[in-house]
Amino acid sequence: MSDFLGFVYCSLFEKWFGAGLADHFFGFDCVTGEYSLSNQFNLIGLMTFIISLVSMIAYYYWPLDHPRFSKWWTWLIMLFVNSAICLFAGFYFANSDRKSGAISDCLMYFRDESGEILSTLITSAECWGFGLANSVIAAIFFFFLSMLFKWWSTSCKYSPF
Repeated sequence: MSDFLGFVYCSLFEKWFGAGLADHFFGFDCVTGEYSLSNQFNLIGLMTFIISLVSMIAYYYWPLDHPRFSKWWTWLIMLFVNSAICLFAGFYFANSDRKSGAISDCLMYFRDESGEILSTLITSAECWGFGLANSVIAAIFFFFLSMLFKWWSTSCKYSPF
């Protein structure tokens, strides 16, 4: 179960953010050559789920549970807001690790025999790709949470359909 969220992120979206960032979030340690560090996919997935849960509660229960907001397009706006928040949160997680040097050297750079850097493997583009993958997962969480819990809303129970 501890690798389930990593499996979801990587099986669906690894092309968007690359194997190096995936290995980093899975906890690969270049020194030992094993996945001995903490699996950050669990933390990121939990954060994404909580943001989606709070967004769903805000729409269906408080403060937006009002007949004025019980339209499909207001639900869609809330879905996009939730996804945008999780896009920037995912980007922040990846980019802060990249900038702080938390990503192992063997995952971050491709070097020649003398140790000179030939290319950088994880750039801000991969961080944005991870943020985009995180936003899609947030949209999936929001949709399923909406379908499960909308029925107890007083005004928005028939939104989005």
